[in-house]
Amino acid sequence: MAYGDISPPEDTLEFDLTNITHPDMIHVSGDVYAIAYSDADSDGRVITIDIAADGQIGATVIDSLEFDTVNGRYPSIVHIIGDIYAIAYSSVDSVGVIVTVEITTAGQISAAVEDTLEFESGKCYIPDMIRLSSNMVA
Repeated sequence: MAYGDISPPEDTLEFDLTNITHPDMIHVSGDVYAIAYSDADSDGRVITIDIAADGQIGATVIDSLEFDTVNGRYPSIVHIIGDIYAIAYSSVDSVGVIVTVEITTAGQISAAVEDTLEFESGKCYIPDMIRLSSNMVA
């Protein structure tokens, strides 16, 4: 292979058959990864998948949760502590919202959002988060 050549994909997985937008992926543990995204209806979703060290992707989604049933655009996901993850996104009327969800190291997602906070009542178009400490994100 020559310098600059890119090899073909090791594996692929179609995890949502609709027209998704703005996926944001984070490592959970071991081979488990979480992806937050907007589905074709602009609902906010988070799924977990398995990606092995050799690039092989599990055949199916481990678990999923619809964290906003109306509008969950431009999600940004960060790990907080333990099994808690925060997702910031643009909701109805571009209101900035952050939710917390529980994702176990095995990829199991809690059946409901743990907590919700509206952090911007004006226009919040593309939120992005970074974890500063175990109890603080910017």
